[in-house]
Amino acid sequence: MTQCTVMCISKKIKEFLESKGWKKTETFNPGEELLKIEKIKNG
Repeated sequence: MTQCTVMCISKKIKEFLESKGWKKTETFNPGEELLKIEKIKNG
């Protein structure tokens, strides 16, 4: 799962996952998830 990006809805969740070793994390606001996914896909 090293190529996966975890989409988080809060900074606390993101920080928790990063403390467990996740490298690729993104935080988004509800309603922005599709925009974030497109941004990740397009680099």
